[in-house]
Amino acid sequence: MRVSFRGKELVPSQPYRGPVGPSISLELTVDDLIALNIHVLLKTSAAEERMRRTQLRKALITLPMVATFIVTVAIVPSTFEIVVAVLVCAFCAVWILLLPTITARRIAKRVPRWIASGQLPAPTPSLLWIDEHGTIVNQSRDRTTAYAVTAIERVDETSDYVFIIVGVAQTLVIPRRIGEPAVQAFLQALHWYRGQLYADPAGHPPYGPNAWSA
Repeated sequence: MRVSFRGKELVPSQPYRGPVGPSISLELTVDDLIALNIHVLLKTSAAEERMRRTQLRKALITLPMVATFIVTVAIVPSTFEIVVAVLVCAFCAVWILLLPTITARRIAKRVPRWIASGQLPAPTPSLLWIDEHGTIVNQSRDRTTAYAVTAIERVDETSDYVFIIVGVAQTLVIPRRIGEPAVQAFLQALHWYRGQLYADPAGHPPYGPNAWSA
């Protein structure tokens, strides 16, 4: 399917064929890229496990310091020493517990810098659609990228976004603000093709991960 440009809008020039969903016009913002990076680095199960390990590691690192304060207070009990020990212990505990929030704020500050330095492409208007072979096509003014259904690792859904993970450092972002009916129609087509990928040749229902059937 070809796509024509009309001003700033990308418009499909041919109708869809087969069980595919409608196209999605995307106007991503810097906030969307921030949400993507926070999701990948903090919100996935693997990221949450890494964060728990990091918190545990930092807790173990600060443990000797806390133990030293406790021993010092036990040997030389004084109001000043007790206050300092309590404040240090409280600070360490709060810092470790709030580490995910602190990291998210750092990401929010770094993404605009990455865009400004060219490390991260700036968001541009694009058109997303699924062709008759189940391939996701993402077309912007600069380039067209196609992702075969076999390249999709997983689809993560949150209350505000759909993240289609297609590889390392490659994720398609669909904000739900574009309209839930359009998002659901796109996902229905995507799951249909993924279901066909895992379907039993004998005609049985799909049996693989994330399979879906009508």
